[in-house]
Amino acid sequence: MKKAITAGHTYVALQTTIPRVTFEEVMESDQGVLRWVTILNQRGICIVEGLPLELGMGRKVCERISRSVIPTIYGFVDDVKSRPVPINAAYSTGELKLHQDLVYYSSPPGMQALFCLK
Repeated sequence: MKKAITAGHTYVALQTTIPRVTFEEVMESDQGVLRWVTILNQRGICIVEGLPLELGMGRKVCERISRSVIPTIYGFVDDVKSRPVPINAAYSTGELKLHQDLVYYSSPPGMQALFCLK
């Protein structure tokens, strides 16, 4: 276990790496899906590596664990890029630490998927 002190706050990192599965593993076998959802359940985060850079691939991989993938208030796709005048922290150049979005909604998302191109 590592401890870090930043600006008067203490953060405890239980593990320093984010677990990973591959796109092929998830798409080609139920065992791969089971491994992915087990990691998500235990750790709350997992990187799926190797998604093809084609529109709709993110939704396709998410549909392996849920047939009811629903859009956010921004739609199924929202390009999160830094902007000169950001509307929130996601669109700024600042670091985004792990967090949960939309917790103040009456029905916040059960899971959100982000797909990083760079």
